[in-house]
Amino acid sequence: MTQPATLGDQSDDLVLLHEIYPNLDRGELLEAKETLDRYFDLAVSICLRLAREQNKASVDSNNETSYGADGKVDVPFSIK
Repeated sequence: MTQPATLGDQSDDLVLLHEIYPNLDRGELLEAKETLDRYFDLAVSICLRLAREQNKASVDSNNETSYGADGKVDVPFSIK
């Protein structure tokens, strides 16, 4: 889902994580980075899925059939 990080990007991420978690060693920082990357990937996929579902629900609600008082289907245009 995310673009592969370059070596420089990964190093920058590890520096930032080290500032947040100064007591972690390099292996623990790498594990923390991998965990955060997976978490953010999951969060993005949830947001995208919710947006798709909301869009689909919006389209579906526009296609609902409505009925008039006589029980016949109301159409948004007249047929001549």
